[in-house]
Amino acid sequence: MTAALVVLSLVFSLSRPVLAESARKDPPQQPFAFVDVAQVYANSEAGRSIIKMLQEKQKANREKEKAMEADLKNMKADLAKRQSVLKPDALSELTTQITSKFTEYKRIAEDNQAALDRENSHWNGKINGMLVRVVKELGAERGFIGIFGPGQLLYHDAKIDITAEVLERFNARTKDWGSER
Repeated sequence: MTAALVVLSLVFSLSRPVLAESARKDPPQQPFAFVDVAQVYANSEAGRSIIKMLQEKQKANREKEKAMEADLKNMKADLAKRQSVLKPDALSELTTQITSKFTEYKRIAEDNQAALDRENSHWNGKINGMLVRVVKELGAERGFIGIFGPGQLLYHDAKIDITAEVLERFNARTKDWGSER
């Protein structure tokens, strides 16, 4: 048993100078990095452009929906005023028109939201794909063991935050995305 310890301590003492020399040639880098993905998305030119475009579409949709709501409100008010003097057939027809208009309104509102959701999903997929490529590339170049985002890390030193670099490269690679709309 003691012979084994002697051999192990001899091997260890002989390998220490080699390990020390290796450490001087290749100084250790930070093994981990942190990226604030939400900050890249919110502060990137592509992210801001996409958010603005989606907000404009949502606003236009909402204006059309408000116009339809106003029409429905006017139709209901007209029905309430004339209900006592209308013949049963005319009352039934007006009620059917209001119901039809309301059904159309609901369908248009749902279609608008579904289209907006699809477009949002498309752009999020595109952004996430590019972000993953940029982060993987930076990780390989800088020799990181891991790169973490919010919610996946309990602590990080500000020295390992590469959000600004990711944002810069992301902007460079997505500068023409605003023209794809």
